[in-house]
Amino acid sequence: MLPKAGAEVKTSARTRRSSLLRPGLCSVTYRGIDIAGVADLARSANLDAVEWGTDVHVPLDDALAQDHIREWAGNGGPAVASLGTYFRADPSAFPGEIDAIIAAARRADAPRVRVWAGAQPSESANFSYRSMVVGKVRELAEAGAEAALTVGIELHEGTLADTEVSAARLLDEIDRPNVGSYWQPGVGIPAAHALSGLHLLVDRVVAVHAFSWWPSYERQTLSARPALWRPAFDLLRSQNRPLDVLLEFVPNDDPSLLAREADALRGLIQESS
Repeated sequence: MLPKAGAEVKTSARTRRSSLLRPGLCSVTYRGIDIAGVADLARSANLDAVEWGTDVHVPLDDALAQDHIREWAGNGGPAVASLGTYFRADPSAFPGEIDAIIAAARRADAPRVRVWAGAQPSESANFSYRSMVVGKVRELAEAGAEAALTVGIELHEGTLADTEVSAARLLDEIDRPNVGSYWQPGVGIPAAHALSGLHLLVDRVVAVHAFSWWPSYERQTLSARPALWRPAFDLLRSQNRPLDVLLEFVPNDDPSLLAREADALRGLIQESS
């Protein structure tokens, strides 16, 4: 149930764009700002959607916060792109966590949830652990299928999806039509290497976390790596299907930089259109 080519993406009532790439924000960029403040920042920066983190802003047990983000989206605020959960799909999951994720997504009217593929690197995880993670993600995907919920697996070090190659293998093992992958440039990975990974995974990418860390964990502006992001956007656009591209990790977590970063993001989208 990944979005089909030409499918319509829900945008805020304020702003609808012709591009299939929708600019947005991850609320975890500003964990120290409340949900109303994050929504205002996104709106002021003319961003269409927010991925709301369940760690601080929209906890799974906070129905009021879920109601708020749904109501803001319906009244001209940023659309709910997804819930960014920290579900590890392994023994660390708490009892009933899958049910709580589905309930929160329904209440918030979120079309997608982001999850993590366990807490072990792909090279060291044994068969039993892999099987457990695969089973948990399948369980979530099947539970969410009735609500047309997409499950996106975070591409992140220290998990079974720590590279594009390992993420593709994991998706093959999960083998569910509503499960795809997020993509983000790996820390300290040269542009050519990162783009090679994106080429491998791009037809299974459901959303992108956009930021520029280089040469290691140093936070740069988005425009600091044109050799990465310009061809990346060209490739994403070539898929001809809806994708959220969500700003994350602006330099110094500075709210005053968001408008500039949002302008850079929209510029990349426009260049690739």
